[in-house]
Amino acid sequence: MEYKWEQYIFTPKDFEGAGQYIVREHNNKKHSPHFTDTGYLSTVMMKIGYRAAVREKELSNRYILIDMSDGLTTEGYYTNTGEFTNGRHLNPSEQWIWNPFAGKTSYEAKQKLCDYLNNNPYSKTFRFATNEELIRVAAHQRWKTK
Repeated sequence: MEYKWEQYIFTPKDFEGAGQYIVREHNNKKHSPHFTDTGYLSTVMMKIGYRAAVREKELSNRYILIDMSDGLTTEGYYTNTGEFTNGRHLNPSEQWIWNPFAGKTSYEAKQKLCDYLNNNPYSKTFRFATNEELIRVAAHQRWKTK
């Protein structure tokens, strides 16, 4: 059976609680549907996390993306950066708009995360990780700690 690549569309119901694992993909997936390098797989796999507000001014519901390779935490993204040419964005950083994965309600925060995953400004697509991928990455993490 031939592999057919399709973008997964996330909804807030997909993130009841936190702790789900997602994988960043691209259109070349149709030519090679399986990741053969587990080290590389760990760099494109992320865990959905939840962070409580630390300061009063922060929105109380905040979701985060945690990279499985090194633990880098992503709490949002910038828009209005302009085109990227010659190593620089055209718009000055004072005009950039910060879009956190946060909201007054849990549903609002999840919707912002889903908007980012479904309509990524950096042309990336995401899907849920398979059980095989989770086991491979967990075993790879064990190997890295020896």
